[in-house]
Amino acid sequence: MSWPVRQRGPHDCGVAALATVARVDYERAETAFIAAGANAARRGSTTSDIWDAASFLDLMAPTGPSARLRRLPRGSDPPDDSIVKVTRPGSGNWHWVARVGGRYWDPAVGWVVRPERATSYLCLALSCKKRKP
Repeated sequence: MSWPVRQRGPHDCGVAALATVARVDYERAETAFIAAGANAARRGSTTSDIWDAASFLDLMAPTGPSARLRRLPRGSDPPDDSIVKVTRPGSGNWHWVARVGGRYWDPAVGWVVRPERATSYLCLALSCKKRKP
């Protein structure tokens, strides 16, 4: 398995970000999106798509938090194992990147120091998921 995971098309950054945080290959993450009823490669990923796919990957604790983005205070970093929503400058389009090991992985371009205009994040941190032994 190649890790961290790169996106394969223009709209599947959510699949690649989830695969990176979950430490699974692209195909397994994509299968989870399909099982959740999302076609992320065609239209992009919503917050609920990612949350539902994470549930299919058995990452979420049974009593985990609801699927919602948490605001990211300016200048702060989300916890590791988070999927971060980034607003792309100029276009207003959003993009998903992964926060792992204290660094940011942009599935489109690779490791970045800090993504521009990170606005919020979806917590998939250890406190929010169960790990298999």
